[in-house]
Amino acid sequence: MDFMYRSILKEKRGLSPVIATVLLISITIVLSIIIFLWAKGFVGEKTQKLGEPIENFCDEVDIEAEVVSGDDNLYLTNRGTISLYGFDIRKVEEGSVETIKREERKPLPAGQSESFEVDGLSALSQGEEIIVLPVIVGESGNSKVAYTCDEKYGVKISVI
Repeated sequence: MDFMYRSILKEKRGLSPVIATVLLISITIVLSIIIFLWAKGFVGEKTQKLGEPIENFCDEVDIEAEVVSGDDNLYLTNRGTISLYGFDIRKVEEGSVETIKREERKPLPAGQSESFEVDGLSALSQGEEIIVLPVIVGESGNSKVAYTCDEKYGVKISVI
């Protein structure tokens, strides 16, 4: 009977240490690639302008805006040093801010003023507050991307 157990033990073989090591390294590499690709989806490409993060250029934005009650026109003056490519209009209500409209237009160069017709502005009542946020353009990869500056770079106005 002792002979039978010995022969069974001799017939069973495990993986060689070289093959086991190659398998472990392969599994580790595949898992690393999967984790890298998964994490890459969370970290997008940074939008840049002239090789710097686009957020830095919001400091160069200075706008003046006016809205008249019953009128669909936004009167906008770009007093900053870079061109604006549009604007976001957000309505300020108690405890919340709601985006009314996002307009991407032809560039408004520095130092110029223009009147923009924006649907829905005439529905605003006198005394309501809106925030006009500037939109500038940067690059992400090979494409141009619109970037809306933070509220601290916008202008808060009351409808007159």
